[in-house]
Amino acid sequence: MALTKTDLKNVEALMDRKFGLHGKGTEAGFRAQDERIEAGFRAQDERIEAGFRAQDERIEAGFRAQDERIENRFETHKTDIVDAVRDEITKFKSDMFSKIDPILKEVKTNREERTVMNDKINRNTKRIEKLEVRLAAQ
Repeated sequence: MALTKTDLKNVEALMDRKFGLHGKGTEAGFRAQDERIEAGFRAQDERIEAGFRAQDERIEAGFRAQDERIENRFETHKTDIVDAVRDEITKFKSDMFSKIDPILKEVKTNREERTVMNDKINRNTKRIEKLEVRLAAQ
């Protein structure tokens, strides 16, 4: 079975109607259809890219919020630790002063007693010297 020119024209017309070429010719119709498909792909690519950009922005915003929460948590912990250390240092100083205070009072008392004892020793030394002079004179 051989195709005639009329058959080929009928096939071309059928393809034109099928692919919406309407008398543009098969080659030109295919180019037009390729351009429409390519334009559709470009539009789809742009929509997909816009979706990815939006998703990236949401993810970045989530990470920023999480970083901020972690930073706040660290700041809170840091403040708690600094307060705890201050309390421990204050307690340590208080304990040290309460333990050192009696010792310092004893040292102060001993110094005062030493001063009194030195005065007594000096007076007694002078009395002994006077007595020795009297005994030697007799």
